[in-house]
Amino acid sequence: MFSTTRVPVTTVVSLLAGMGLAGCVSATSTDVAEQDPATSSAPGSVQAQSCDLLTADYLRSELATTFRDGRPLHGSTQQRTECQWTSQSRTAIVNTVVDEDGDSYGDARRDAQRGLGLVTDVDIPKAKRAFEVPGYGMTGMLIDGKYVQVVVAVPGASAEDFRDIAETAAASVASQD
Repeated sequence: MFSTTRVPVTTVVSLLAGMGLAGCVSATSTDVAEQDPATSSAPGSVQAQSCDLLTADYLRSELATTFRDGRPLHGSTQQRTECQWTSQSRTAIVNTVVDEDGDSYGDARRDAQRGLGLVTDVDIPKAKRAFEVPGYGMTGMLIDGKYVQVVVAVPGASAEDFRDIAETAAASVASQD
């Protein structure tokens, strides 16, 4: 087991966003797509893929923090979707990315290694390959030919929390196909 370093939420999301690994994520991001609630997570919609991986209720139970429902981030396309859950106080953020181009897995892993340092290969059920960045709450996975990324920037979250959330997201991606 490794020890985790506690880093402020704003530092983590700024680093990841600057590397292009977490899209538009920021601790005070309001850059989310305004959606009609009746269609925002309809199966087959652009948002469905990334915003249906986790739920606010699941995150609350896992992290003991109240989250708003996941909201798609601007910049989502048919190939790459991003979703963000934020706490009421905006001090805790969970971000998911699903990229239909599984080749981006290698690019994301290299970028994480260069920008954040230690990258560890891990076994995640349903993932063909996976890596995590210890201490940063980031997990990247190759699942059914897609690159899937989960970033958990929540004060007090443990490595076990990061892994549990990544495994839940991986199972959700696998069940969408």
